[in-house]
Parts: sequence; structure tokens; C-alpha cells
Amino acid sequence: MKKVLLSTVAALSALSGAALAADLPYRRAAPAPAPAFVAVPVFTWTGLYLGGNAGYGFSQGNATTAGLTPVGQSAINAGAVAGGAKIEPDGFVGGGQIGYNWQVGSVVLGLETDIQYTGFKKTVGYQALGLDTSSRSTTDYLGTVRGRVGYAFDRWMIYATGGLAYGNVFNSHSVSAIGSVAPLTYGSKDGMKTGYTVGGGIEYAMPVFNFGASAATVKLEYLYYDLGDRTVTSSNANGAPIFATKFQNDGHIVRAGLNWKFGGF
Repeated sequence: MKKVLLSTVAALSALSGAALAADLPYRRAAPAPAPAFVAVPVFTWTGLYLGGNAGYGFSQGNATTAGLTPVGQSAINAGAVAGGAKIEPDGFVGGGQIGYNWQVGSVVLGLETDIQYTGFKKTVGYQALGLDTSSRSTTDYLGTVRGRVGYAFDRWMIYATGGLAYGNVFNSHSVSAIGSVAPLTYGSKDGMKTGYTVGGGIEYAMPVFNFGASAATVKLEYLYYDLGDRTVTSSNANGAPIFATKFQNDGHIVRAGLNWKFGGF
């Protein structure tokens, strides 16, 4: 009987302890704090930029020669002197640019000026009936001052551009006897000419934070330029004008550029 009583007391004690434990309040671990919200800056094209460019350019100009005297025109009519020549100078272009953009909504308005070396040099020769006709065209450098109107898709932008073009152009025309060093007639003009340029391109902005810049942009651009016609008078040894040659000074440029952008994000 004693053993039964002891067993009963032990069982009741165990049940009481379990019930007491069940009545105690449950302590949950505190939830982890929610991460703080960080706003991602919205990219803007607004700001100053500067950079460099490199590419390829070519011209499709003509040199058209007319006689200023009966003798000169007769030489052209007989085929001894070329009445026309296609001069297509081409070569490397490379230089730098600086500009500023203003972005309003998705529209980007800008102003840019650039200047670059142009390796455009071409001499065209024509030989017939004992005479050698030579026409030469060279453009040493080309600069532009242009407006830009673009449409932005966040970090992408397509744009049209146009404005003033200027450059140093050399044109010359000569006629000499084949094998002779001294020309029978010669004329040339050298100096800066102005005209216009139009084109367009596509540009992409990459986030960088070097050298104080907010972004680097890369672009691919096409420009057509026209520096106008120029007429060169070729004279003989006595200074009498014999031929007049009109040169076209226009061309096309395809180039890639890299800009460092300052201001905005």
C-alpha cells in the first residue's frame, strides 16, 4: 500500500509540473529589423562633358575645269587637258570635343564643339597628247559647332545634330608637259573655309566614379559636312589665266567617341 501511495504522489507531481510549464508565457525571438530602403538615383544627361573621338572620313568631290582662253578651251575639247576629275580623298580622323546637355523629361538638348585632324589628301592625274593634268585636294583639319536634339531611354540616347563646319582646305590645278618639272599653268588656293554639317548618332552612358566624373558615355556618330565650292585659276608663266577649276569640298565622317560627363548622376 505504501508503494502504491508513493507512485501516485510521483505521478501527480509530474503532471503538476507539466501543467505549470504549459501556463508559463511563450517568449518568441524578436523579428529581424526590415532593411532600410535606399533610393536608386535616376540618371540624367544634364551636365558638362568632354572627351575624344576617332574614325574614318571620305569625300566624293569633283574638280571641273573650264578654259578661260580659246587655247585653254581647245586643249580641253581636244582631250589634252582633263575637263573633269573625281577627287575622293579619305583617311583617319581624330580629335576632341566638349559640350553641355540639358534634359527635360525624355528630351535632351545640347551644344557641342569639336575639332579633329583629318588626313584627307588626294592627287588625281590625267595624261593625254603629251600633257599631264594634275588636280589636288587636301583638308588638314575639320571643326564643328553644333546643336543636338536627342531622345533618352534612361542611359541610351538617339540624337540628331547640325550646325557650323570649318576647316583648312588646299586645292591646286596644274598642266605640264609629260616629263617636265616646270608646269605650263599652275594655280592653287589654301586657307580656312566654312560651311555646314548635319548628322546623328546613338550614345550610351556607363556609371563610373573616376576622376570626379559621374558617368562615361560612348557614342557612334555620322556627320556629313560641306565646306563649299572653291574655284582655282591656273595661269601660265606670264601670269595670264588659262584655266578655271572648281573644286567640291564636302565629305562624310563615321566616328566613335568617349566622353567624361560631369554633373547629375
